[in-house]
Amino acid sequence: MDGQSVRKELADFFKKSYKQFIRDDKCYYPDKIGYRTHRLSLCSECEDILEDVLFEFFEDIQRVLFITDFELNVIIENAISSYMALVKHKSNKVMFLTWRPVEDLPLNVFKDITIKLLEKKIIKEYIIVFEQKGNSYSSIGQGKHIHVLLKFYYNRPYMEYKKQIKKYFYETHKQHKKSIDIVDIDKKEYIHSKLYYMGYLFQNGEIVVNDNLTYKKGEDSNSTRKKLDCLQYDRLFQRKNNLMDNIENHNRYML
Repeated sequence: MDGQSVRKELADFFKKSYKQFIRDDKCYYPDKIGYRTHRLSLCSECEDILEDVLFEFFEDIQRVLFITDFELNVIIENAISSYMALVKHKSNKVMFLTWRPVEDLPLNVFKDITIKLLEKKIIKEYIIVFEQKGNSYSSIGQGKHIHVLLKFYYNRPYMEYKKQIKKYFYETHKQHKKSIDIVDIDKKEYIHSKLYYMGYLFQNGEIVVNDNLTYKKGEDSNSTRKKLDCLQYDRLFQRKNNLMDNIENHNRYML
């Protein structure tokens, strides 16, 4: 569908929503108005973005009880432009980032740098795991590092966001960096594989913690055995230092 067709479909959508709004005595009922009633040919993620724009759209209308056709068309055009800007660079790309800090970096500083990364306004969603290389009680916490899947907003190109992430580590925190690895992922099966590597599973449409502490049958490489040796101590490290990720809060559209 070309841009002109999309704009026409969105204009029809907003006009139908406005008529529903008027018919319901100027009360906004999410179950009756909007994409749930006038479904468009959009993915569920874009529908939610559109709903956010719709809320703004109806706020504009509520400020004007008696609105002319011209005023309505202006509001609709602004709403369409806002939506189109928000999804302009939509892609399936997700970043898989691994950060290994220098060994003597205090845990609280390590955690603070990570939190500031995740709070960046360019990040729409993330799934993170804090890990370490210790494989005994006496070595827990050695070789601390993070793996994180990052999904960005769509108002700018993915590569622009990638540059910002690199700058954060290579310039802002270069003295704390031991190594940074970035992998660009655009297929669901690859995301599933990375989640599995991070100690998560994809079950019944949701991302959950893998409590079995096992890897796939047949994976018997040296690196897999080392990973398994560390995995149970990773969980102890996470619980002891309050580093468990509440994945329910930010994984809605990761897959």
